[in-house]
Amino acid sequence: MLSDGTSLPNPNQTPGGADRSRPLVLIVEDDPDNAHLIARVLTGAKYDFLVTSAGRDALQHARTILPDAITLDLRLPDIDGFALLQQLQSTPETREIPIIVVSILADERDPRLSSAFATLPKPIDRVRLRKTVAAALRQRQPESGT
Repeated sequence: MLSDGTSLPNPNQTPGGADRSRPLVLIVEDDPDNAHLIARVLTGAKYDFLVTSAGRDALQHARTILPDAITLDLRLPDIDGFALLQQLQSTPETREIPIIVVSILADERDPRLSSAFATLPKPIDRVRLRKTVAAALRQRQPESGT
C-alpha cells in the first residue's frame, strides 16, 4: 500500500519495478473521480497503474519506481504541476519518461508544456487518453513492437 492509500493492482507488481509484465503508468491526480476514470481506462487497456494525489510523492515515486509513463494534472495541492513537470524533465532518472498532461489547464500552445509528450484537456476523453498512453508507451519501449 502506498502513502496515499492506494495499492498496486497487480499482485506480481513490485514497487522497484522488477519483473513487470505490463506497462506501469503513474497517475498524478488529486481529484478522486478523475483518478478513478484514468485508472479505469488504463485497466481496460491492460496497463498497471499507481495513483498519487501529491506532487512531492509523485516525484519520489517516479524516481524509485521508474514508471513507463506518467499522467499529470497541473493543479495539485502541494506543488505547482508546471514545476513538477520541469523537475521530472530535468532529473536524470526520470527525463526519458513520457509525461501526458491531463488538466483543465492543458494547452498545447503553452511553452511551459513543450516538454510533455502530450496535453489532454479535461473533461477527459477516454478514447483519446487510451490512444495517447499507448503512443507514449510505444515511444518509451520501441523494442517491444508487436
